[in-house]
Amino acid sequence: MPRRGILVIIIVAAVALFGAIGALVMGVTQPVDDAGNQFMTALQNHDMTAAYGMLSTELRDQVSEATFKDIFGDAQVASWSFNSRSVNNDTGDLSGEATIDDKTFKVALSFINRDGKWQLTAYHFDQ
Repeated sequence: MPRRGILVIIIVAAVALFGAIGALVMGVTQPVDDAGNQFMTALQNHDMTAAYGMLSTELRDQVSEATFKDIFGDAQVASWSFNSRSVNNDTGDLSGEATIDDKTFKVALSFINRDGKWQLTAYHFDQ
């Protein structure tokens, strides 16, 4: 086989390998991304009961439902996007940006997987 043909095969194989690795990573982190989107959607829809229900027991011990509603109840969540996501065993993290009340915030959400359900352990919205 000519040298050029071998090079093409190596390049195609490398692209396929990186694509497979990327798909695997996306598949592993997708449930955390889904949980983050569900949380943000609940905030956007002013469904504070659903959003608060996504908090872990430990976080609910730190933030009462009344305080949570005071913080987020009137927030006008226009949009959000997560540009970084990671999963390590039963913990996951998302970060990105959100437009709330016509202001852009950096968003960081942390999760723990308990019994197959991703629960929020921390949230940060920094301007």
